Amino acid sequence: APPNPSALPVAFLSFTVFLAEASDGSGGVLLGEVSLPATELTFPLGTVLGNFTHIVVYTKNVPGQALVGSAVEIIDLWLPPEPVTYLQFFDEDLGDGEIGGTVSWIEPSDRAVVDVYRVYLVDPEGGMVLLGEVAKGVVSLIVPFDTLTGNATEVRLVAANDAGEALVWANITLE
Repeated sequence: APPNPSALPVAFLSFTVFLAEASDGSGGVLLGEVSLPATELTFPLGTVLGNFTHIVVYTKNVPGQALVGSAVEIIDLWLPPEPVTYLQFFDEDLGDGEIGGTVSWIEPSDRAVVDVYRVYLVDPEGGMVLLGEVAKGVVSLIVPFDTLTGNATEVRLVAANDAGEALVWANITLE
């Protein structure tokens, strides 16, 4: 959470914000300056990072900018933007309350930020049980026979990466 401006020392008039090549601010380029009481700076979507690895914020007063800033590492990841298509599952397990067979799909056209695909059983209340995970490039998952379905009514497939799971997915109803 941003600091409460009323709690900041009066000697600070503004904050300067830099993209930098290291946490010590070296190789920094000024993104902007924010005058108190504001404590946020928005920079344009698509700002090129180049070799920059940190955002460094310095306090500033009449004599000048502080010599040491506060740094945070830039993690430039985003969630996968597209779901898989043509999700298919044919239950070959004839047992009641059990499934078994192969879940298959076609990967999304934009898979640059996809690391893995996760397959879940989903119940009507939104509960999910992970059936398995496969790497990008793999387009099927074998669900072992005698896998219990519980209250699940759907199979869900979602793309994921280190930032998390995509906000869009594909579902198929269990028959």
